[in-house]
Amino acid sequence: MFGVIGGGGRFGQRYKETLDALNYKWVAANSRFDTDQFNEIWKYCDTVCIVTPPDVHFEYAKKALELGKNVILEKPACSTSQECKTLNEIAIKNSVSCLVNYSYLWHPEYQKIKKECPSAEGYLKFWSVGYGSGPKRNFSALWDWASHDLAMIFDIAPLCSDVFFSATPQKSWKDWNGNFDLTIKWCKNNWASVKCGNEFPEKKRSFSVHSPCKFREFNVDFSIKTLPLMLHEFKTKLDKKQTMNNMNLAIQVTSVLEKITPLV
Repeated sequence: MFGVIGGGGRFGQRYKETLDALNYKWVAANSRFDTDQFNEIWKYCDTVCIVTPPDVHFEYAKKALELGKNVILEKPACSTSQECKTLNEIAIKNSVSCLVNYSYLWHPEYQKIKKECPSAEGYLKFWSVGYGSGPKRNFSALWDWASHDLAMIFDIAPLCSDVFFSATPQKSWKDWNGNFDLTIKWCKNNWASVKCGNEFPEKKRSFSVHSPCKFREFNVDFSIKTLPLMLHEFKTKLDKKQTMNNMNLAIQVTSVLEKITPLV
């Protein structure tokens, strides 16, 4: 059974509706005061979906993993890369899953690009754009939007110790909900440009990769819902006694974001 912590919010409602559509049983704690629901989650659920504000992700995920529960986290994963590392260590120790829902990783068009573009090609150049007009949150739009971009980029070409990056707000660092330009260079030959933020008249996301051999690009079709794809794959693996863990990816994403600006 799935437990949903933070089920009262917009994303929590989306999880509950998706779990219903997949015919998966669930129980939700809509607020931290839902004591009975929390007790039920900790006692009966084998997977805990954490859909709270990100500054409390670590608290709930750590408790769930220590109880031997599988965990699904909404992005941003945690407030720091060290918190991500701690969750990864607990998950590995207890042989349970800890997965961050970087949702576009399950988009069929992205998966097609990844399959065609092995990181071994080298000399990869990425252009990633993610804009919208909200919802505006109480943490940096860079963490909210660029988490997706960086996850797709580092999923194809993992980060290494040889990394350089620069970030520029289009207005001011005080404007958490503004637009941002981010440039990254790593592993000598890889380069990425990320443009993202909350001040754009319409929602837009595009992703492209250029290698010496080929140029690959996709514009996100938002009618394709990736949450059911992720949950179905997750449940299928659990039924086969397998685990899903992308916390090493979360560590890479968070390690870049935390060096630019704090989550809150």
